[in-house]
Amino acid sequence: MNEAKETRQAALIQLLQERPLFSQKEICEAMESRGYPAAQPSISRDLNELGVVKISGRYLPPTTLSEQIPRSLTLSVHTAGPHLLVVRTKTGAAHAVAAQIDDLEVEGVAGTVAGDDTIFLAFDNSSHQEPALKYLTQRLL
Repeated sequence: MNEAKETRQAALIQLLQERPLFSQKEICEAMESRGYPAAQPSISRDLNELGVVKISGRYLPPTTLSEQIPRSLTLSVHTAGPHLLVVRTKTGAAHAVAAQIDDLEVEGVAGTVAGDDTIFLAFDNSSHQEPALKYLTQRLL
C-alpha cells in the first residue's frame, strides 16, 4: 500500500471515530475539508479495505465496533431445535455481531450464518447447544 493511501485511510478512521457520518457523500466532503480529496469510489474501497461497517445508518470503524459489540447491538439469544441457536440483533448489526461470535470460537459451532438482524449458529452435536446458549447469553446480553 502506498504512503498516500495509508495516510488517507488513517485520516478516514480518525474522522469516523470523531463524529457520526451517515453517507459516503458526507465522508467525501469531510475528507476534502481535511485536505484529502477523495472520490466516492475511492472512499467506498477504503471503507471496505478497513473493515468499516454501517450500523443503524452510521459508518463505524472496527475499533469503535469492538467497544459496542456485542451487548449494545444484541437483542436476544434462544434455541431453535436441538442443533441451532438464533441471535437477534438490531437492524444491520448481524454481520458485525456474527464476526465477534466467530472470534469467540464457541465450542461445537459447525457454522454461523448472518442476515440483516438474525444470526444462526449450527452445532455439530446437540450437547454443545446448552453450554453455548449460556455462554453467549452472558457475552452478548
